[in-house]
Amino acid sequence: MHMRLQLSSRVWLIILLGYWGAMFVSTHVPIQLPDLAGQSSDKILHFVAFYMLALLVALNAECQFGELRLRHYAILAIVMAAYGALDEILQWFVNRHCSFGDWVADVCGAIVGLWLFNLFRLRLMQLVRH
Repeated sequence: MHMRLQLSSRVWLIILLGYWGAMFVSTHVPIQLPDLAGQSSDKILHFVAFYMLALLVALNAECQFGELRLRHYAILAIVMAAYGALDEILQWFVNRHCSFGDWVADVCGAIVGLWLFNLFRLRLMQLVRH
């Protein structure tokens, strides 16, 4: 059982690193895609990307450190917000658009992802107890 948990946490870590790496590379390719559906679709993409990143980060944090507490979620939210800001700023260097609105969408996605992770974890714990 312990070996299975270790394997599972390693797999989740590989998934997180692969996702985060792909996300970073895709936001730093100097080619911009045409804006087909308007600015709101760009914000949705930012939201969803950071929502998924937050889920994977929280899952990995829980696998590595045990049950997450409120302070852990706060730290993860700060780290995600800082990464979102850094990601936006670094895009200037590859002739990509950097905007405050994109960063807000990143932070909102991360917060919703962390919140839903916690909600799902709490619900799963309730089901296991009954």
